[in-house]
Amino acid sequence: MSIKPERVFVLGIDGAMGSAVRDGKTPNIDALVVDGTVSYSAQAVLPSASYQNWGALLHGVGAEKHGIDSGNPISEDVPWPSYLKVLQKAYP
Repeated sequence: MSIKPERVFVLGIDGAMGSAVRDGKTPNIDALVVDGTVSYSAQAVLPSASYQNWGALLHGVGAEKHGIDSGNPISEDVPWPSYLKVLQKAYP
């Protein structure tokens, strides 16, 4: 039986290399990691622009599929829902 988490918190720092965060003096981030999950080796998708990469993180597919290339809102009925929508559906 799975346990429903009370909250999901995702922290992404645009433009920061994982090693810079890992090796930096980040006591508050370090405190969050103690009881969570972390990756310091995540890789950008190409092109490595913010909109495309945040879209890839949220939707789990590359820019060629999610189609996010600007700050404009995307449709609610995209074929690749964000992980937030998937969680919301699984745990209403």
